[in-house]
Amino acid sequence: MKIKLVRPPVIMSFPANIRMPYGMGVLTAALRQGGVEVDQDDLFVKVREHNKTAGPFSGKVINLGLMTFHKDLAGLAIETGLADARLAGLTEQIWALTPWAGYGVVGFSLHCISEFRFALLLAEKLKAE
Repeated sequence: MKIKLVRPPVIMSFPANIRMPYGMGVLTAALRQGGVEVDQDDLFVKVREHNKTAGPFSGKVINLGLMTFHKDLAGLAIETGLADARLAGLTEQIWALTPWAGYGVVGFSLHCISEFRFALLLAEKLKAE
């Protein structure tokens, strides 16, 4: 079985990049020692790199702030499974940053509420695929 471990994007109100997903690395090492094929992906880094490459005026920037400005909407989308077009679009943009096919298990490394919300939106999409 092939496993993918993912760190979701983070909405930063403080330097979140200093909080590395330590547990994900430990789990990956243990699984690999057991002969399991494991891939890791850090969507926090991929979103930042994407936005730097795209540039602020390109119209292609992934706006993680939608989850901040629409907290009630994000919570409702997660609780009911009814994401509005803005959150669906945001999920699609993040989804496109990494391959998802071919994994028997996908796990998320979570440290804060914004990572939890993004993980739920991505998991909902993964389930639908």
